[in-house]
Amino acid sequence: MLIKYDPLSSRLFDFKLTSDNLVILNTAKELLENLQLSTGNKDHVKLDFMVTMLINLHISWLTTDMISISRKPAVYAAIPTRYRLETESYGISKSITDALYNNEFIDFYRGQKYDNQPGVLSKIHPTSQLTDLIKKCELNLVYRKQPKELIELRESNGHLKDYQDTTVTKRWRFDLVGYNKLIAENKISIFKVPEKTVKDNKVYFNTYTLLNTEAYRPGDLKDVVLKRMWLRRVFNFDFKHGGRLYGGIETMPSVLRANIKINGQKTIELDFKSYQVRMLYHKLRIDYRDDAYSALCQDDPQMREVYKIIALITLNSANERAGLQAIGKELRKQNLTSKIGGTKDSVLKPLLENFKNVHQRLSRYFYSGVGLELQAVDSEITNNILKDFVARGVLVLSVHDSFIAAGDLKYELLKTMKAEYSKVFKYEPEIA
Repeated sequence: MLIKYDPLSSRLFDFKLTSDNLVILNTAKELLENLQLSTGNKDHVKLDFMVTMLINLHISWLTTDMISISRKPAVYAAIPTRYRLETESYGISKSITDALYNNEFIDFYRGQKYDNQPGVLSKIHPTSQLTDLIKKCELNLVYRKQPKELIELRESNGHLKDYQDTTVTKRWRFDLVGYNKLIAENKISIFKVPEKTVKDNKVYFNTYTLLNTEAYRPGDLKDVVLKRMWLRRVFNFDFKHGGRLYGGIETMPSVLRANIKINGQKTIELDFKSYQVRMLYHKLRIDYRDDAYSALCQDDPQMREVYKIIALITLNSANERAGLQAIGKELRKQNLTSKIGGTKDSVLKPLLENFKNVHQRLSRYFYSGVGLELQAVDSEITNNILKDFVARGVLVLSVHDSFIAAGDLKYELLKTMKAEYSKVFKYEPEIA
């Protein structure tokens, strides 16, 4: 069957994917030799890149998404040295992509630049000739490379930004090195996930980072060990905005997180309730104890998610128009539009006004961009909670405003979360 790839549906080339799978490695070596790209100059980097290329093209074949990849030298040169992997090389990327295209292993849709508009990246997908090769390359041994830098600073456009190290950034990096080392010393697994749950969450599985569908066989409900995680902190604009942890289980659907084991033990998850909204009340020295969303949605789970989106975007947007657009986009992304009847202004504005009315004491923060400042605070609280347990040699997993630990650690985790929050705000949080 001929697979149709839609140029409008694509994912970025992921330079951080690699594999120890011997079939993938041998296929990459054979391709380099057949394409006469093994010249003795940086052959180990070319092999590394070809492995990454095959994984990306395999994902393209499985998902029918095209893979976007830059063809501009300036894009690669702009990646600061502290972050750039050896494979993030314009010369190697272009030579291998061109050779694959010239030998009909991939199809190519060249990028374009429109007047006064951002450029459109080139896109690739495998041809049937390459598909015959990559069908044999199972992705069960695919994992993410260790980041070159654990403390990331990003511009407003998402591009990585260089910076000068300080005693603070060095401390953050030291803490992460210790935490990542502890992750490697523990076994994190997902237990007995039914096949239907796998199918329902195929998008997550097809990211091929911690889990993938090839680890599961129909009717096989064995525990599956998660792949190695490398957590890093990502700041926005400067070190006073953002700073949350990424590279772990933060994108894992909650239905899967509920099945996590640490060293064979079932786990519990504790969550800071109404986190950012409560922090703002506490900044104003208001000892807010209510559920920030119950008055808005009577504990309807889906409407809670809708109002969480409204709250976070209202605190981060520049104005109401930008906020409404961002709310609509996020609701569509999370498939919540059917719950409220669409994303027109006539649907969203009453919900937005409801949130503003219930939380009018926070009006000074609406459309202020304060959300990223709060992330810098909550990420430091997270860092200190994890560091406390690292000192004990105990692994706790983080999902921004919630934490997962072995079930017998529930009381200790609860106590530590309260203590670290109270150090900052002098009030107790609500945790459940």
